[in-house]
Amino acid sequence: MQRDCTLQPLRDVLVFAAWVAMLLNVLKGARKPGLWAATHLQFDWSQGFLKRSLLGTLLKALGLPIETYAVAASVAIVLTAAAFLGVAAFVWRSKFHKTLEGAALCALMGTSFAVALMSHLVGYFDHALVLLTLASLGLILRARGAVQEVVAGLLSALFVVAGLLTHEVFLVFGVPVICTAWALRGRWVVGALTGAGALVLTALLMEHGVAEHALTVKLIRHHEGLTDFNVRRRAFMIFERDSAENIRVTQDQFRSPHRLRSFIGSLFTLLPLSGLFSYLSARRVWAERQRHTLHRALAVSATLGVGAVPHGLVWFGWDIYRWHAQSVVSAFLMLIVVSLCCAPRAWSARERLILPKMMVAMALFNAMAGYGFFDGYKAEPAPYLDHIKHVERALSSDVPLLKPPKR
Repeated sequence: MQRDCTLQPLRDVLVFAAWVAMLLNVLKGARKPGLWAATHLQFDWSQGFLKRSLLGTLLKALGLPIETYAVAASVAIVLTAAAFLGVAAFVWRSKFHKTLEGAALCALMGTSFAVALMSHLVGYFDHALVLLTLASLGLILRARGAVQEVVAGLLSALFVVAGLLTHEVFLVFGVPVICTAWALRGRWVVGALTGAGALVLTALLMEHGVAEHALTVKLIRHHEGLTDFNVRRRAFMIFERDSAENIRVTQDQFRSPHRLRSFIGSLFTLLPLSGLFSYLSARRVWAERQRHTLHRALAVSATLGVGAVPHGLVWFGWDIYRWHAQSVVSAFLMLIVVSLCCAPRAWSARERLILPKMMVAMALFNAMAGYGFFDGYKAEPAPYLDHIKHVERALSSDVPLLKPPKR
């Protein structure tokens, strides 16, 4: 108790640092929703069943005039803010920040370039996927008794379906976290069925959620006649491009020095952090001696996979930084889940010697990261003075926030 009282001021400072770092990183990536994101919000099922069209269909069913940029941008900003607040509330309710190590890891996450990039992705589907993941985890972790677990299983499966219909990347972003959470609760069968069902649904979406070129042209003309901004025509190409062609085009791009530099830069920026979170989760799971050795080995493998699998998306899609950022978010959520499902384990003497220094180095490296964002935006290193001036101009209406951008 005396040690806790002695370290409480340091813990409080780290919690405060986590909030400040997150705010600065949100400002670092802040921008108005781009036309690419606004175009994706237009996807719906009015012309037939298509992948990535659930969110647009629901928004239009609610009567929102999403065809206007101001409404689309407002929805995007609300979803982005909700995702950040949802993660913060999840951490707060878990009391993960109540320990010194947890507070330090929260501060480290706040400094992560992944936070800046998630802020920059305003309007993308990633924030809706984060919210669906958090909703599923809340149900799984709070379920007590057979009835509540059945309800949690059904609703969680519904959220998984919604996530995949929003964007099939949910298969490697939210689904592994959800399945592993079920496993850590001792419900291996539920986790396995969830993962298998998600895999089958994704395969069906890739087969039946696509369109012929004629329908793609029809979709472009349909939405160009409705929106008050210039839709990005290339965004509709995802409906007629199958997985094999996507892989071929992506691998061809790796011959470009620019893409190779982006891959190496994002890997060095984000891989260490997702690796650290995954390592700390895995060591805590392995320390659960009351579990069967095979169960522990499988749980450790699943825990490590949560942070590793999104990195593999670099071979399937263009947005290298985005996939690496998703791995950081997934690994961080997994760390919180493990803290709720497994007994705490103190750091060893070697870990106390090495890990704090690694964390400081990661925080400094993330603060200095100046890699490119999307649409020509530049990720400015700390203290972000020029970018903060841009935000001030936007808030003062010199650059109207709800007016369509050039890209």
